[in-house]
Amino acid sequence: MEISGKLNRYTNNIFILFFKCNWEDGQLTTALNNKKITEAEQARNALINYANEGLKALTADSLRSFQGDPSLALQCKQTLLFYKKTAENDIPKMLDFYLKQENFEKIKKAMDAKPNRTKEDVDAFNKAVKEINNGVSAYNQTNQNVNNSRNLVLQNWEKSEKSFTDLHMPYYK
Repeated sequence: MEISGKLNRYTNNIFILFFKCNWEDGQLTTALNNKKITEAEQARNALINYANEGLKALTADSLRSFQGDPSLALQCKQTLLFYKKTAENDIPKMLDFYLKQENFEKIKKAMDAKPNRTKEDVDAFNKAVKEINNGVSAYNQTNQNVNNSRNLVLQNWEKSEKSFTDLHMPYYK
């Protein structure tokens, strides 16, 4: 019972670091899907903070390893690094696309409202169309890369968590 209690405390302490980031990533994804830029930015900042806090916590002696096995802590670190990298590098690209899309909608609305369009109006509209078309492909590629990486990281986390618990949990017959 003593070993299982220590194991549960250790895995719970590691899991809470993962959970905070995973939950915030869900909030971020929801905000992005709903095109709520302010909420997405808030979730992005919170995700970066949770990832940094978690990475710092993983350096504590009590979380580095369990009975000499650092595998769960290392997998958690990899997961938190993914969340941090995504929030710092990929999400701003996605948010930039939403801003470009919003700008395009304004230009399109103004263009549709004008019965007599000047060459400058048409040029500005064509420039906006080009920007939004380029933005769509960049957004789609970034989104696909983030989703694929997220799936892989979460699969690795689940496998690592299961194998770690299976290895260290005492079984009595």
